[in-house]
Amino acid sequence: MEIEDFINSIELSSPNLPPKDILKKVDFIHNGKEEWGESDDINADFREKIVEIIFDSEKLKNRELIKYLLRAEIDYCREETLMRETLRQLTFMLYSFGKFEDIPLLFEAKMDTSFDAECGLDIELVFGADNEKVKDYFRTNKHIDYDIVSCIEEYEKYEFRTPEEFKKEMNSYYGK
Repeated sequence: MEIEDFINSIELSSPNLPPKDILKKVDFIHNGKEEWGESDDINADFREKIVEIIFDSEKLKNRELIKYLLRAEIDYCREETLMRETLRQLTFMLYSFGKFEDIPLLFEAKMDTSFDAECGLDIELVFGADNEKVKDYFRTNKHIDYDIVSCIEEYEKYEFRTPEEFKKEMNSYYGK
């Protein structure tokens, strides 16, 4: 499948996800090699190109698709123990929707994938647009695996950016 075909499938399926047989083109699929420098995801390059197109397009920003792509990238990051720019782009796109229920996935991307992601992704992703409202939400709606409230409280001890500053810096980083 070519990139253009995949993008057409996104557009035709919107607001739903494309069919599973099309989505498999962006799934994490290990190449079966275990040696350093040889182990990889056979769909990583294709997924990266799709993310670049979606990142630069307003009409293709489908929250469910971004979450789907992010889950594949999280799997890649865990298996290969490294972070690619694709992970940063996907987390920022998902953060931009501003949905509390997406914060566990953002938390997972930052705190539960690899050392590179834990260091490289910004904590503001977990803070959401209003860290007090996020804490209130997760006090009531505790996540089964992640203590998001404790994480936010721990990182609030340090300097962090406001949501406006974070978005501005990220947009500047990406030349927007």
